[in-house]
Amino acid sequence: MKTGPKPKPILGRLMGLCVAEPNSGCWLWTGALYKNGYAAFGIQYRIGWRARLAHRISYELHVGQIPSDRIIDHKCKTRSCVNPHHLEPVTHLENSRRGRRSGRKRLTHCMRGHEFSETNIVLVRRPDRVIRRCRACLLAQGQYG
Repeated sequence: MKTGPKPKPILGRLMGLCVAEPNSGCWLWTGALYKNGYAAFGIQYRIGWRARLAHRISYELHVGQIPSDRIIDHKCKTRSCVNPHHLEPVTHLENSRRGRRSGRKRLTHCMRGHEFSETNIVLVRRPDRVIRRCRACLLAQGQYG
């Protein structure tokens, strides 16, 4: 049986992929990023590797379990930060409120031009967040109804 090098503990791997930014205190991720700017961290399971959000892994390792009804908000507003002191579990509603206060505009229409109105939104739960989907587009694609 072929044996390779023993894998590094998760905390050691995580800390090896971030660098402390002295002015803000952020621990900036130097590893892979998702398209939206969040840090991607690979975890090995019995069935293989899976990418997870690095800030969630950092919070779980340094602070503890994230309540199932909460998502992690970056208080520093830096998506690639994994410093657990900059992370806070909040409800999705609170995270949305904080995002709007930071000046980020909320989309009013889907990419095909349908308005995001109360009757044209379907909320889809993901493991780490809730996303809005356009009901008209889902109906046209046969994915809803």
